[in-house]
Amino acid sequence: MRGSSGRFGAQLGVLATVAALALAACSSGTGTGGATPTTAGPVPGSAGAAGDAGGPTSSASGPATSGDGAAGAGGAIGAAAGATTTTSAPTGLDRFDFLNFTYDFGPDLGKLTLVNGEYQKGNFGDLDFIRAELVRVATGDLTADGQSDAAVTLYFTTGGTGQFTDVFVYRWTSEGPALVARDGVGDRADDGVRRAEIANGQLVIDRYRGQGACCPDQVVRRLVAVQGNKLVDKAKEATFALITLDIDGVDAAKAQKVKFLPGTSTGFLESAVPTPPAVFDARQGQQLTLQVQETGRQLHVAPLDLVQNGTVVGTARVGAPLITALPTTGSYEIRPVVDAKAPSDLIVSAELSITG
Repeated sequence: MRGSSGRFGAQLGVLATVAALALAACSSGTGTGGATPTTAGPVPGSAGAAGDAGGPTSSASGPATSGDGAAGAGGAIGAAAGATTTTSAPTGLDRFDFLNFTYDFGPDLGKLTLVNGEYQKGNFGDLDFIRAELVRVATGDLTADGQSDAAVTLYFTTGGTGQFTDVFVYRWTSEGPALVARDGVGDRADDGVRRAEIANGQLVIDRYRGQGACCPDQVVRRLVAVQGNKLVDKAKEATFALITLDIDGVDAAKAQKVKFLPGTSTGFLESAVPTPPAVFDARQGQQLTLQVQETGRQLHVAPLDLVQNGTVVGTARVGAPLITALPTTGSYEIRPVVDAKAPSDLIVSAELSITG
């Protein structure tokens, strides 16, 4: 479901666990805080056909497709292999204070002014309860005018079980941000927003899908361009596996096998920490891209180690993806890096591609 009107719920970000924390914050009247949003890091390529047996890919054979915003094999949206950096201009909306800004949520909620990224009316459970929060801001030039525009992910709630998100896209003007369009409201596994990013002059939007609104098991990626006052899809949407490592009943010490969807070589890893490691088999020389992704300003995302036979092959961090040719054929693990200074609400949020 994607629409721009209706009664809304709240959607916090990457996990059902995190969403529950958000609702708890609503009921207590506390906020999530967070730093001023900044221009986001690189966006790895979406994949086309999977590699042959020996990797955690599907049974489809052939190399992964990559390109620069082109449609890949099977309709997957491609990007430059490894990492495509967000286009960012020295002027425009890069430094605009979206944490303290008025957003038009349409006829039901009207205009809400966020202060330090938050708005709340009443208490959770009240008939007139409203809460809204800024989740994330991505900036880059969407209109080819040399100025940075912005994609602002917001969540909002009027109570109940529904948890909804939307992406508000703004273009730069000399008088400040002007709303181009909203991408549409989603509810958790029913098109809830996972992440919106700007790369190569286009908007990359990842949304959750699943069998029910509660439980996402896929991520759908769309490549979107601004045309006038509209958002226009530029390629067929691509669907990838959402690999939740800490599902109910899983021992935190037991490894979780990475399984991509048929015809793809990309998946998304999510969990709270502690979490079982993600494991996969791969061949020597296959290309691995592991990107740790911030999906919300209030979330603490763990760095990830790639490990083989107890030896760390490399580490991925926010803004510094691990891009490497795998050194040997065999089994690999992906483990969060946790030290004594790590926050208690640490999570795993990453995009994994294995090609070749």
